[in-house]
Amino acid sequence: MTITVKGPMTPDDIQYILRRKGITQKELADRFGVNEMSVSRAISGKMTSEPLTKKIAKVLGISHRDAFPGYYRKDRPRRGRKPLAVNQ
Repeated sequence: MTITVKGPMTPDDIQYILRRKGITQKELADRFGVNEMSVSRAISGKMTSEPLTKKIAKVLGISHRDAFPGYYRKDRPRRGRKPLAVNQ
């Protein structure tokens, strides 16, 4: 199955591709050694990790940056980093 991506994907797009490939979130979780909730949260964009986004994107056959654009936004706050104080 060839996938052509035109712009950033949504969680619905990811679910659609998984259905077309006959892959469930449970199967992904088992394959990656994580729980199903982690896969669900990654797909929905609620919480994830870069290694998990890359694994899911590889199964989808697309770039992890196209599959999870919200995770890779440059202005996304990073865990553990505080905004710099600006003196005015």
